[in-house]
Amino acid sequence: MTALNTAQKPIPKAGQRRPMNIRGQRFNWTATILLLVGALTVIVPLYFAVIMALKTDQQAASGSGFDWPSPISFGNFTTA
Repeated sequence: MTALNTAQKPIPKAGQRRPMNIRGQRFNWTATILLLVGALTVIVPLYFAVIMALKTDQQAASGSGFDWPSPISFGNFTTA
């Protein structure tokens, strides 16, 4: 007689529901997508603020917001 160890889970067969994660919960895609959108809502403007603060006036006027400043300028911080 073989006893099933409580740490071992049986292998799901084809057509069964998707497996649970380590804590025994199902993966929630809706919450994951909402958290990802919320994180990007914070990270992208923060990135633009830091990059634009490190650019000179000419770089800010001529380039894209995603471009990294080639000579990094800390002059904007002393001006502020």
